[in-house]
Amino acid sequence: MPAGSGYLQTPANINGPAVQATAGHFQSNEGGPTAPTAPRKRPRWIMPVALLAVMAVSAGITYAVAGRSDSDSSAVAHGGDTTYRIMPTKMLPTLDQMQQTTLLSLKPSGGVSVAVLADTAVTPDSCRFAYNDVSQVAWGSAVSVAFESFTDNTASNFTATAFVGLAVFSAPQAAGDIFKKVSDSVRGCTEINQLGTDTTKPSTWTVSDVHTGDRAVTWSQTQKGSNPTWVCGKSNRVVGNLVASASLCGQNPADSPTRLTDLVIATATKQ
Repeated sequence: MPAGSGYLQTPANINGPAVQATAGHFQSNEGGPTAPTAPRKRPRWIMPVALLAVMAVSAGITYAVAGRSDSDSSAVAHGGDTTYRIMPTKMLPTLDQMQQTTLLSLKPSGGVSVAVLADTAVTPDSCRFAYNDVSQVAWGSAVSVAFESFTDNTASNFTATAFVGLAVFSAPQAAGDIFKKVSDSVRGCTEINQLGTDTTKPSTWTVSDVHTGDRAVTWSQTQKGSNPTWVCGKSNRVVGNLVASASLCGQNPADSPTRLTDLVIATATKQ
């Protein structure tokens, strides 16, 4: 599947550390795409977004096929055995829904994409699904995907960002397997090093507030050295052959990522 790329300062002064786009969240990187150093005064926020390719989405009618899978694995049992045939681009929240859910004056940043995000190199390797829950490592095998990013100001100056996406897999088993890998990765990680162009100075994130269930996992990733604190709340949810992901980055993500994935799944399954 094609690859692409896509996630502070107080509102009174939105000049802050530079921001590098990564899978599912934006990170603040003072002094370049490597690890942040001691806080500096008044550097700029920038957000490079590179979509390397676009995958065509075929037209179709939304419907669901219910039936018992040949597999009795716990992954299928957790996500359910219904197969949904949908166009993920039609299932993402509207701008009004994004603003109402996050309580932020969000604006689209680049529009809806149907290209899977490129992987970001991280250590330890066991944490790659936690950091890259919507990139090639996780969604590369999906039949189709759609996602959109938002900021609360402009693409180059902002104090919060949001991300929401939906992946359609060939069968519940495939979606359940990916969800399990994400959930296991999140539960097994306490610290993640995101490698930039200078691998000797990685950007370090701490993982906390982990909550896991049969169909959903939520967690927070906080970048060390960020000032003000740059924390990304994340949610990943599976139902049938669908996997939804959402992030909200800022100083207080609260439960917005969970509410966003719930909204996407409800729309896709007509719940």
